[in-house]
Amino acid sequence: MLSSVSDQLLNIGNTINRLESVAEAQSIKLNNLISFRSTMRDADIAEESSNYIRYQILQQASATLLASSRNLKAQNVMGLLNSV
Repeated sequence: MLSSVSDQLLNIGNTINRLESVAEAQSIKLNNLISFRSTMRDADIAEESSNYIRYQILQQASATLLASSRNLKAQNVMGLLNSV
């Protein structure tokens, strides 16, 4: 009877050890996934910030070109009128 109880305790101990190993492996996987998700979010934020700045620069350049072209058109019209 003691041998049977001892065998049962040994089996239970082995099962607990296996479960602890699986739990630790799952914990490591979870931490890796959390880290990966954080890295991806940081990369997305960096990319979107870069795109935002790029579009701001393009918008400012477009506004400057538009203002310059209006001035040139006015100067051309005035030049034509003065030459007549």
